[in-house]
Amino acid sequence: MEARPKIKIRWNGTDRFWEVSGWLLLLFLWVLILVNYTKLPETIPSHFDLSGMPDDYSSKWTIFLLPALASVIYIGLTILNRFPHKFNYISAITTANAKRQYTFATRMIRFLKWGIVLLCCFISYRTVQIALGKETGVGGWIVPFLIAGSLIFVVITVLHSVRKVPSDN
Repeated sequence: MEARPKIKIRWNGTDRFWEVSGWLLLLFLWVLILVNYTKLPETIPSHFDLSGMPDDYSSKWTIFLLPALASVIYIGLTILNRFPHKFNYISAITTANAKRQYTFATRMIRFLKWGIVLLCCFISYRTVQIALGKETGVGGWIVPFLIAGSLIFVVITVLHSVRKVPSDN
């Protein structure tokens, strides 16, 4: 692998928004679980079918698994995001296009982190509501929404990555 330029990518207001709001969402997720843990019954929903209805149940301590997983993913991607020159790219990275490619890649990771934590917040919130008898399911629209959102995210990422701009020569 050829050496790629190492460039410090400066954040703009949008970058700060995604980063700060992501950390706040992660904090909200933990607060949600900690505040509601003692109210939960001993058995809570732990899996949902394609229609969004619970189809498996586990001990209430499993409510901590999703926030823990979200935290590990969020922190891991935050660390990874410091090294955009190590990422895999569809197009060749040159000194002419490195800043644009790295900026987009780090923003994509930031948005991905945010989306993962938001999804974990939603699922955890709905799990708590179902366990407390306030809701019956997470909603049948969640699976098509996740599939469509993922596909749109991938298409936008690929199209942006291969797009040529005059400075890319």
